[in-house]
Formats: sequence, structure tokens, C-alpha cells
Amino acid sequence: MNLRTSFGWLPLLVLSILTACDTNRRSADDAPPADSVRQETAPPNMLENDPTVQDSDSEQLEIRVQNLQFSPAELRVKKGQRVQIMLINEGEVESSLRIELPGNAQELREPVPPAQRAGIVFTAPEKAGTYPFYSPLRNQRDRGLSGQLIVE
Repeated sequence: MNLRTSFGWLPLLVLSILTACDTNRRSADDAPPADSVRQETAPPNMLENDPTVQDSDSEQLEIRVQNLQFSPAELRVKKGQRVQIMLINEGEVESSLRIELPGNAQELREPVPPAQRAGIVFTAPEKAGTYPFYSPLRNQRDRGLSGQLIVE
């Protein structure tokens, strides 16, 4: 048996491995469109910028922003309650929302453009108290875009 006969099977083996690997890959034409790909589950305190996401186990609240004012500027929730706050921007400039909670501030991931909405889902603190919320963008807080979350 010569060296050529001994390794004659090697090119066939390499070709079959490459063919098998290629059939497991998806082509760009087979991939779903980018806008149809969604995250199915989110961690409990994940911030949601998708207004279609509804947390059915939470208290649903809305804050409207217009002319550097939140309406309402005061929200009340129960200790330990699951809360979803939807920020609806009815103003002419983008805005955002940050809630200063003990050890765990909650904030929208991205600013909310005019005529858009985005939400935050979180669990209220177990400690009763008054916690500020505001828009962290530019100088909006200094210009009065703030309010209070009252945990009872």
C-alpha cells in the first residue's frame, strides 16, 4: 500500500465536512426581516421602550409631557407593587423619564420623540416614601420637568 492510496479518502472527507457545515448555515435570503425579530422575554426590571409591551400583572399609569410639564406630576403606588409607567410625549421636543428609587434608579433607554411613547416596568420599593422623577435630558429638569412618585 503506497502513501497515495492510504490518504486517497482525505479529500472526500474534507469535502463532505464542508458540505455538511454549509447546509447548516442560513443564507441572508433565509433570515427573517430585521423588523420582525423581537425579544420574547425581558428581565423583571428591564426598561421597555416598546409601547406595545404590556405587563398585565402591573399597575398601568400614564404620564403626558408637554410644554416642559408632566401631567400628572404626582403618581401614587403601593409598596412592592409592579408598575408600568407609559410616557406619552405630546410636546414639540424629545423628552425622557428617570425615577430615583433607592439603590435602583429606573430610566428610559432612549429619549421619546414628539408624538411617541415609551414605558418603564419596575417594582415599587418596599419602603414608603416620596421619590422624584424627571427628564434627564439637557436642562429639562432645571426648567421644571419633574414630579413625584409617592409609594404608600
